[in-house]
Amino acid sequence: MASPLSVGDVIALSKLAIILGRAFTKGRRSAPEEFREVESQLYSLSAALDALTSLIPKSAADKDAEDSLSHAILSCRRTLTHLETVVTKYGVLRNDGDGEPDGSRFRRWNTSLKAGWKSILWTTEGGDLAVLRSNLTVHINSLNLLLGVMVKCVESNLN
Repeated sequence: MASPLSVGDVIALSKLAIILGRAFTKGRRSAPEEFREVESQLYSLSAALDALTSLIPKSAADKDAEDSLSHAILSCRRTLTHLETVVTKYGVLRNDGDGEPDGSRFRRWNTSLKAGWKSILWTTEGGDLAVLRSNLTVHINSLNLLLGVMVKCVESNLN
């Protein structure tokens, strides 16, 4: 990859995953039941990204490992930024005066989402909600695998 890993970028992605997960949580009353699994996966993805931030500076990964990690992070970023556009398009934002403590402006899903969520293009490839869940699972599994490898590298460097 052309650019080195940035811990700040990974932290930003983790925060985005949490914000998107909260959108699925806050919209629960106005959203279909199928959103609960997406919410859970977004929280899991955020946890994997958080764990990654603690290992990036410590791992003495070689170029191939760094390229694999960069690719996984960029792929994750594409999925999350596309999902962010969907949430922005179909979410109803609260007024600034509503003052929720978590800082999220999302309140609920709008009526067009409730009526036609099955026809929404949830992924950059034009996939449905099942494809989005599958993509999130792939991201989580990839990051967890890379985390395992990084932990082994750190452990072997300590010995």
